[in-house]
Order: sequence, then C-alpha cells, then structure tokens
Amino acid sequence: MYYLPTSAGILAALALSCSHCHKMNSSSEEPGLRKCSGCRRLAYCNNECQKADWRHHKAFCQTIQLVEKDTEATREMAAAYSQAAQNDLETLNLISIAHSDRFIALCKKLLQRPLTMREIDVIAYEPKCLACARPNMVLQTEARMAEVASGAVITPCERCKMSFSCCDEHWLIARARHQAPCDTLPGTVSQCDRNLELCADADYGAVLTTEQEGQIMWRIIKRQAAWSALTGRTWEEVVGSDVASAVAGTTFARYVPAFTRRVSSLQSTAFTILYALEQLNTGTAWTEKSELTINMIIANPSDFDGAYFHEAILHRAPKVKQVTFYFFLPMGIPGAVSSAWASEICGDCASANKAIFNHFVQTRTFESFVHNEAELFVQPDLFIVQSSTLIAAREPAQWRRTIALLVARRIPSVFTTFSRRHAESGQAVLRECGAELVPSLSGVMNPFGDMRMKPNYNAVHGFHGPNAWFAGGFR
Repeated sequence: MYYLPTSAGILAALALSCSHCHKMNSSSEEPGLRKCSGCRRLAYCNNECQKADWRHHKAFCQTIQLVEKDTEATREMAAAYSQAAQNDLETLNLISIAHSDRFIALCKKLLQRPLTMREIDVIAYEPKCLACARPNMVLQTEARMAEVASGAVITPCERCKMSFSCCDEHWLIARARHQAPCDTLPGTVSQCDRNLELCADADYGAVLTTEQEGQIMWRIIKRQAAWSALTGRTWEEVVGSDVASAVAGTTFARYVPAFTRRVSSLQSTAFTILYALEQLNTGTAWTEKSELTINMIIANPSDFDGAYFHEAILHRAPKVKQVTFYFFLPMGIPGAVSSAWASEICGDCASANKAIFNHFVQTRTFESFVHNEAELFVQPDLFIVQSSTLIAAREPAQWRRTIALLVARRIPSVFTTFSRRHAESGQAVLRECGAELVPSLSGVMNPFGDMRMKPNYNAVHGFHGPNAWFAGGFR
C-alpha cells in the first residue's frame, strides 16, 4: 500500500503546525509555535499539546539527538554534500535521498524498531537548501569542523515558509526555480504557489466536517443535461463554478480554491475514467451507451471506496443508464469471499432507473478471471489501473502477462501513477509488452489527477500525487 502524507502531517513535520493538534497560527496576535527543546524538529502550540504528544515523540526525540551527537556519523553524512550551489535537481535529490536513508537507518538501529511513517516524515521533509540540499544538521557539522564559520543557516522563503535556502547567494540561484511554473505541477503553478495551497488545504481540512463536505459535494457533482468534452479543460473549468455556487453565501465561501482541490481528490478516479474513455474512443457514441463496464485493479482491499465518488460518471454522461465495475487485486487471495452490490445513488438517478453495480473479485487475478470465468467475463469499455507502476513492481511477471492479455484482446486500457519518473518506467514496460500507446495518455500529466499534490520525499523540488501522471493508454 502506498503511503501519502496529509497536508497537515507535512506542515507538522516542518514544525509549521502543532505536532499534536495540527493547529497553525491564524494571526500574528497569537502566541507562536514553540519547538521541542530536545530535537528542535517538531513544534507545539502549548504545553498541554506537548505533554500529550510526549509519549509518542520521546524515544524518537532522544534518538535524533543521539544521531546528531555522533561525530563520526555526522561528519560522514556532511562529506556527501558540496557547499556550492547546483542546478542539477536530480543530483541534489539523490544526495538528499541518500542522507535521509542513512539517517533513518541510524535511528532504526538505535530504536531497535522500524520508524513510524510520522517519524519518517520528520526526516524526509527536514528543511534543506534548495540550491545545495544541505539541512541544518549538515550546516552545524560543517560549522564545528571549519576554522572560519561560513554563517550559513537554513532560512525559509518569506512567502511560503516551506522551502529554504542556506544563504543569500544560494537563494538568488534557487528563487527563480522556486517561483517559476513547476514541471511536476499542473498549469503554471510554482513550487511556492503549491506550498501556499498546501497550507490552505490543511486549513480547509480543519474547518469542514465530513458531513458538511458530503452535503455540498452532491451539489457540485450534479447531473448535466448533456455530455461536455473534457479535452483541453482543467478542474477549475469543469467544477470551479459549481463549487463557488454551492458554497455561496456560507462561511465556507472563502475556501473555494481549497474545496475545488478537495473535489479533485475525491473525484479523480471518476473523471480520469471519463477522460480516458474520451481519448480512447472516436466520437461520442460511447457516451450514449446504455451501460458502461469498467474493470479496475486496485492496490489493496483497503484502497477501495464504494461511496458516491463514481456517480459523477452517470452525471457527466447522462445518457448512460448503468455503470458496472469489476474490481480486482494484483494477486488473488485464497479463501477470500468475492462480493457484489449496488451503490447508493442520488434520488434523481434512482428515479431515472439508473444504477451502479460493483463486483469485487478477490479470489482471482484479472488474468485468471478472463481465462477461467469466461461465461462471466464481459469485454470492458475501459480497463484502468491506478498506482500502476507500484502494482507492477510487486509481481513483474504477472504484470507483463496482464498487459499482453489486454493488448491481445484489444481492451481499451489506461494506467496512471504518482510521478513523472514512475510514468516513464511504466511507459517502457507497456511498450515492451506490445502496446501501441496513445500520446495523450502516455508519459503526460493527467489533467484530472489529484490537485492536492505533495512535495517529493527527501527532495528539494518536485511533487507527486494519486493519478498525477499517465504511464500509458492503448486501445
């Protein structure tokens, strides 16, 4: 299962919100967050929160201090860095990853247990210079070793507070990249912009309850009178005005951008399916079919959510009467019980005799189902795999057989993944298996991926997110 940190969790790892309650300072009049006096990595809004969190943080806090006091280890880690600024992001990211891996290994050895994901986040998102990747620990080690102190110190960007430099010279070099459109984010969004959005996403998450969000969501994914093409459009263009009208006149009106990003998070699967169908079909005849059949491999049983998220397919393609899903796991689970059920849908769809049926096949892989349950298998309108490169890495041979089967049977297929790097590697495997890829679905960003993308682990630059990239698509 792929772990994706929350916006609030990242802010806590950066000591920009309370590690216990995730509260951020909402005004300059409030007392500032106070850093843990031991590790200086986490922050708290008051003594009560720090005391409540101490039982979770104590062992890790003490371990961080032990690692930082290990002269031999810290000198070894500092030696991997150059004090000079670099423009090669790949090199900087590799150095940063190696540093985090070494730090995590030392902590694991001292703790005599694996680190929790929260603890890993603290190390992975440690503030580091955008131009040289050096974190505070390395700067402090260099200062102890140097005859003349350089004066380098980690300083945050004044605008977003979430990206850093170690000196004015390095900031001058890094600022242009930090404020320019980021090639791993949609549109013209920069790293600095996305950092600010991440703070707004965390703020939104602390205000709206799940019940309030659900009530508003139904108004946002309302039924359309006719199919409207998605090609060339963005989330803001497709749902932005609906979000604005749904919260107009309420206390949530100021959260329209954050709410739009939240919609993208919840509805990404449905809109990715619609977008892929549009790209893999000539014309709009598919939007007039009475039934659409979708086959999907999911990474883990816990990844499945059978709530209202797929109803957007019925709402955006109003002539479709029924959507039938078949969900599969990467590997069958012996003894598991497969299940079938109808999703709850809105009153308008129900009165129009529409339906969403789900079949969760846990006992067989997709390949086995096709070969051994021929009387049940229906040629799908679309086969989709999200987190595809991570699933492929588990059982490479099984994955290649699945791709070969899809190609041989000419089943329209699409594969999404988290990052450009994963998309490129996934694209290569698809081609090796004989797939003739559709350019608009191959090695490109998904315009209907989750907008709430997260900074790459251990890196100075770059973002990733569910459904963010298309590894490939073919028909």
